[in-house]
Amino acid sequence: MKATKRLLVVGALAALAVMPLSALQAKDAESLSKDNAKQTDPSDKTVVKATDSAEVKKEKVMEKQQKEEAQQAKAEKPTPMDQSNDEADLKTTQNIRNDVLKIRELSVSGQNIKIVTTKDKEIYLRGEVATRQELTNVVNAAKEHTAGYVLKNELTVAKQEPLQP
Repeated sequence: MKATKRLLVVGALAALAVMPLSALQAKDAESLSKDNAKQTDPSDKTVVKATDSAEVKKEKVMEKQQKEEAQQAKAEKPTPMDQSNDEADLKTTQNIRNDVLKIRELSVSGQNIKIVTTKDKEIYLRGEVATRQELTNVVNAAKEHTAGYVLKNELTVAKQEPLQP
């Protein structure tokens, strides 16, 4: 009789020990399915549906490819974190920055452009300037310090409203 009680107690304890684990596994499976549902956003217009026409499918595939290419290109561009710590590269960046700041009547956005000199001897100018003239002035200032470097101009000109008469 005592052995039977022991078996019942041991069996009950084992059942209790297993129960939270199975409940936890069910909860994990539920959260995983929710995570997967989040990845496929129903409002995403690039998701190709079976009900889409052939022309719409083609447009969505093209749009998705363009997005992926843009993300890849953005990921490949150096950021200020990619700035080389080599003394010569730092000095080059500093000289360009000083010359850019010496430009008369340079807009605030022009003063805040990113100048990144990489280990691969490339100088990236990135940001927005107010006018084409500012762009020309900034690029010319940078060209004075590009001996042995490749200058990559990624500056953009801010959209300007036409003057009203």
